[in-house]
Amino acid sequence: MLSRQFALIGFPIAVLAAALLIGSYHFVVLANLKSSVEAVAASMAQIFANTLWHDYGSLVAVADGMDAAAIRTDPRTERLDAEVRKIAAGTRVLKVKVYSLRGITLYSTDPAQIGSNYWDESNYQAALAGDVASRLTRKATFQAIAGPRTDLVVLESYIPARVPADTGRIIAVLEIYSDVTDLEAGILQRPEAVGAMLLVVAVLLAAFGTQLWVLRRAEHRWLDEQAQRLKLSAEYAIEFEASRAKSAFLAGMSHELRTPLNAIIGFSELLRIQAFGPLGQPRYVEYAEDIHGAGRHLLGVIGNVLDLSRIEAGKTEVSWEAVDPVEVVRSALDMLNHDAEDRNIVLRRTIEPGIPSITSDAGKLRQVVLNIVSNSIKYSRPGGAVEVGVSFDAARRGVRLVVSDNGIGMTEHGLDIALTPFGRVPGQWSQPQPGTGLGLPLAKRTVEILGGEFQIASAPGIGTTVTIWLPADAKAHRTTDSLARGFPADLGSRDHLV
Repeated sequence: MLSRQFALIGFPIAVLAAALLIGSYHFVVLANLKSSVEAVAASMAQIFANTLWHDYGSLVAVADGMDAAAIRTDPRTERLDAEVRKIAAGTRVLKVKVYSLRGITLYSTDPAQIGSNYWDESNYQAALAGDVASRLTRKATFQAIAGPRTDLVVLESYIPARVPADTGRIIAVLEIYSDVTDLEAGILQRPEAVGAMLLVVAVLLAAFGTQLWVLRRAEHRWLDEQAQRLKLSAEYAIEFEASRAKSAFLAGMSHELRTPLNAIIGFSELLRIQAFGPLGQPRYVEYAEDIHGAGRHLLGVIGNVLDLSRIEAGKTEVSWEAVDPVEVVRSALDMLNHDAEDRNIVLRRTIEPGIPSITSDAGKLRQVVLNIVSNSIKYSRPGGAVEVGVSFDAARRGVRLVVSDNGIGMTEHGLDIALTPFGRVPGQWSQPQPGTGLGLPLAKRTVEILGGEFQIASAPGIGTTVTIWLPADAKAHRTTDSLARGFPADLGSRDHLV
């Protein structure tokens, strides 16, 4: 009888104790999880404010009086959206929203939400008062930065954004959505822990302490990881600003230098051809030719610097048209015949018959051929040969261009340097070779913009082989990455300089 009473009384107590312990476990774990992710979200919000407010604070200041359509189409909104996506890349951030001090949604990575009023949202009011307010919700579907997601556990954090120079003044409210699905699942859905808690209260208490200890360790590791990512994001923002300032400086200086250079080249040309009568001394003509040649070279260097600044700015245009690749290659090789003869290099061409036209940019394709072949000529020894082959790849429906030489070649490390803007491989030649170190990088980026593939192989003392594949219909093969990186639109209009 006593055992029965004990069973009747003890079993419900044990079940209740287990339920209370499980409930306590869930509550403490989720509270710690919420606190940890909330702290990271607050740090991320401050990174957004410190990094972006200088350029985009004016948008928040005036957007309150604009309608939703005007905010969405404002160029500052587009630039803000691009910067937010860069900073959020690689983190748990699913969505970012910015509210005005009247509760209007001024920005969202989901543009459909721009213009919505959240004044009555309690968490918004808490953030407006200076606090950080969050809630943990489950989402069957969610429109994230990277696209639609399903079955998520999301922490929605409302955070006051303060003036970087004056931390006491709130200028807006940010809402950051963080993905904690894997953390929540990894912490709460442990069958062995739940089973142990259902068996014995003492075992459950031990498991609870162990799990809490494990959670604390995982939390510290995750916070360290997030802190490192935030640090990298801040460093990227600083580096981006420096790069943008450098590009603007280079572009401005290059334009300023072009005007006097054109005058120097023009007047030296008149002196070189003695347009207004003989100069009297043949040496003056030689000097004029030297000035003219140096001016042309410097103008090419400036042009390449402008190309580099455009690449870094991601601005380029492609003139898509039907292009005969055979005609483009032949015209480029005809331009290089004189260079090859001057260096005693044999320029051979092997062109497969019946190659069809492709959709591409003739000017940019010609510049690619000029850069690569002139590079091979420049680094080939006298008496060497440069082979240029053009064929049609029926399996992949594209044109294949192969340029190979038996020149001095490069090591794998040398290839990495050669494909870096302004990279010059040391020790390649007894005498320094002319050029800016931009030929191969510009050629590679151009091929990628044209939707193609660029491969290079080299070995010291054996030579270098560059293989290019271009699709028959470039518009169907181009990648978003290639378009985003950009390339100068007037590259094909200048003399080839490597």
